[in-house]
Amino acid sequence: MKPITIILLLFVAIAGKAQNFLPIQYDTLPLKYEVISSFSGDYASTSLQNQLTSKILFGGHISEEIKSGSFAKHSEINRLGVLINGGVEFRNYQSNLFGKERFGWLLKGEYCSFIGALYSKDLFGLTFYGNQRYLGEAVSFTGTRAGTWTYQKLGFGIVDKKSKSSLSVNAYGINQYSNSVVREGYLYQNEEGDSLSLVYTGGSDFFSSGIMQGGFGVGIDLDVRFSVKMEEKEDIFFQVNVNNLGVGFLPDVMRYAADSSFNFEGFTFDQLFGDANIVDSSFSFLDTLNIQQINMNMVKVLPVFIQAGKLISNSSEKLVQSFYGFRMYPTLTTVPQVYAGINIKAQKNLNVGLNAAFGGYSNFRYGLYLSYQLKNFNVGLATENLVGVFSKKGMGESINCRIRWALN
Repeated sequence: MKPITIILLLFVAIAGKAQNFLPIQYDTLPLKYEVISSFSGDYASTSLQNQLTSKILFGGHISEEIKSGSFAKHSEINRLGVLINGGVEFRNYQSNLFGKERFGWLLKGEYCSFIGALYSKDLFGLTFYGNQRYLGEAVSFTGTRAGTWTYQKLGFGIVDKKSKSSLSVNAYGINQYSNSVVREGYLYQNEEGDSLSLVYTGGSDFFSSGIMQGGFGVGIDLDVRFSVKMEEKEDIFFQVNVNNLGVGFLPDVMRYAADSSFNFEGFTFDQLFGDANIVDSSFSFLDTLNIQQINMNMVKVLPVFIQAGKLISNSSEKLVQSFYGFRMYPTLTTVPQVYAGINIKAQKNLNVGLNAAFGGYSNFRYGLYLSYQLKNFNVGLATENLVGVFSKKGMGESINCRIRWALN
């Protein structure tokens, strides 16, 4: 990652609260107020090397060596994903919510954008090598899925002053949603390359609107923290976090669906991509391919985030503490991720952590974080893809930042 990229991401982080990719350092001390601001920018892939994605995003010549490097990493089904997430949360422990001394209140705001996809090796090959590579062969893109979400949320909730557990009710403004599925898809070209057959079963939903208009949703965030008593040892603290448990309401969603029994034959590539008849007003490309177009309202489950794991204790005198757990987005095109790591108290106010993770939108990833305590402030900076930061042959990049201010 270039230094300017890191600087820009750090600047954005000052205004952002993200999912808990930095291990939470649990504080059992009584507090008056707490403000948590954090940001996550994460791109991950099982198969696309950074030397290819950087050319796609920023321009430049994609050589055969670059293409073959990523092509060799592909399996039959591959994953990629992008997460940009930021927000801020304020907790008031001085107030007694509902007249109960045990409970304070919180207010939070958040922005989040997801992009995720599952795709076949053949689809990558057809995209980057063209049809000549597959003449006389059937290209499969069965199992391909892609989805996106972009939303803002504003929440108000209750917080337990002792355990720091919380529950908030959130209102969502949904700006963008899409979901595409290829349940069955094959493309066959004859060896001369002058005709093809396409078998396709699937569909796509698309929704887009401006900020603070269009789709809306309601949901809850639940953060439960508890301790486990160990004989003759320090207590161990755990957290179960469930975010965005709710539904979104989307008006004017455009749905495209194809008849699974239809087999398209006899098209040349010129007819599909260069013939003037294709764009002529008397020719309907969607009708010819038997793709139905429907405008409809939809109710969708929000992109639920679940994480459970062991916390780092600020009150512990141990030089080394472990943390571990799992996280998942059950409604997105990804798989559950497990992680584990160690936290080292390098100095009185400085913690250094190392971790490994498997799953999500990638395979194995290794991370590093730094956390520094300065009076009432704690600043944490991390990457969950250490290889991707320094190597063009890494697969993805990641940066996470959290700033916490606590007054006791």
